[in-house]
Amino acid sequence: MTSIFTRKGYATAVSGKAANGCPVRSAKPPDNMEFHFISPCGAKLCEAVDTLAEEKRMLMKILIGKFGHEANTFASHHEQFEPYAASGSLCRGEAIIPTFRGTPDYIGGMIDAAEEAGAALIPTIACLTVAPTLTSTCARRVSDELMDAVRRHKDEIDGICLGLHGAGCSEDTDDLEGEVLERVREVVGAEMPVMVTLDLHANVSEKMVRLADGLFGIRQYPHIDMYDPGYLAMKTLISVLRTGKKPETALCALPMLISHAAGYTFAEPFLSIREYFDSYCREHQLLSATLFHGFAP
Repeated sequence: MTSIFTRKGYATAVSGKAANGCPVRSAKPPDNMEFHFISPCGAKLCEAVDTLAEEKRMLMKILIGKFGHEANTFASHHEQFEPYAASGSLCRGEAIIPTFRGTPDYIGGMIDAAEEAGAALIPTIACLTVAPTLTSTCARRVSDELMDAVRRHKDEIDGICLGLHGAGCSEDTDDLEGEVLERVREVVGAEMPVMVTLDLHANVSEKMVRLADGLFGIRQYPHIDMYDPGYLAMKTLISVLRTGKKPETALCALPMLISHAAGYTFAEPFLSIREYFDSYCREHQLLSATLFHGFAP
């Protein structure tokens, strides 16, 4: 007789020998797995189970998008949608994949990690730029496009991976990213895994930490490593979907500002700081740790 242990839709065949004498691979199930006995059919059953598990792995659907804004609130005007979209090279829908595949962008990293895992991507919008404070109409129009896609696909997707910035502002809020994540959670609920990439100059809020399941930041200035947090965010999301285990995020806000002129990360003191963060991650088995410089808008 063969046992099937299932967890979160993934199955593993375990046993010693089937009724017909065919050997079957064995595995010790975790304590929290349920098991059910089914009629014996030997090694062929294992093949069927492996096929089903592989099909489930291949059928992961992940919604991706990018809505980035680094605000200059001292500008003499507020940014309307048209100049924001033009400056940020707004890209929509299926055009996103060929546009960003193979690029050193957040989404380039997301695409590579997803394709390595055989996950299907549902692209929405992609736009990121430095600009004055966004008008309410502009911010709402971009977030509405993203949310329309989330609502259309919410019943078929397994997770969401977003490229945000962290220093976005509109006429209505100084925490544009927190507002976007709040709207996402209103549609998909608290359980769906949502991973987010952020710029090194993000002003990370408690709302972002609370509403995202992981925040993955750029660590270099100039920003030559945008690909890395995109790749890691997607890899982490896929791991969550496979294991059911979500990472934990902690925020420690320091009472200081770092001048952009002093924020060059390829010289001291940031070389030593990055080495310290790297060693700390290894020692404590962390996925990622970033010293966000913040942005004084």
